[in-house]
Amino acid sequence: MVSWRDAHTLSRANSVLLWNRNNAFCGKCGSPTERNAAGHLRRCSSCNMTHYPSAIPVGIVLVTDPSHQNIVLVRQPRQPPGMYSCIAGFSDVGESLEDTVHREVAEEVGIEVSSVRYVASQHWPFPGSLMAGCFAVAEKQELAIDENELQDARWFSRDEISTAVDRINANPYLRLRGNPSGVLFIPPPGAIAYHLISHWVKGTPVQEIHQHIY
Repeated sequence: MVSWRDAHTLSRANSVLLWNRNNAFCGKCGSPTERNAAGHLRRCSSCNMTHYPSAIPVGIVLVTDPSHQNIVLVRQPRQPPGMYSCIAGFSDVGESLEDTVHREVAEEVGIEVSSVRYVASQHWPFPGSLMAGCFAVAEKQELAIDENELQDARWFSRDEISTAVDRINANPYLRLRGNPSGVLFIPPPGAIAYHLISHWVKGTPVQEIHQHIY
């Protein structure tokens, strides 16, 4: 696996290349745009409108119960068998990060959260998102799953997740190589979801999330 520094560089490069490819024409008048040497700016050849790359804000949250002994993880249909991750979703126009977290949790699993706390962020190059990692608290209750978005959602115990963290640490490529047995695992260390989950399992200081991501 590549280092965090190299991963950050590759992530940024991928997003800049994709942005240039998707913005060859001006969104205001439709004329061709021209990029500057670094590729971080495109200017319209007709109306002179200047265009810059933008990051799409995404709230990603690890929901715990009040005892902090259980967490909610979800599974999307496109994910490989056995993989569960944090609830996440794009911010709508006019929303704060906290608004996004409240709405996404309510939409996807039908529960209300409190004590939303931002802890760390990560750039994600698909297509060019800024993942804002949070913790939140909810009463341990039955989940109402949005079947249009999710295949499954569950409360997991600390012991269950500890085993899942050990499993992905032992085989970071499990997500790519497949998991025919369907055993539980979480996203690999390249994702902020991994650090939110592993931080909760280990009970390490929040500052360590920043150290591992950067």
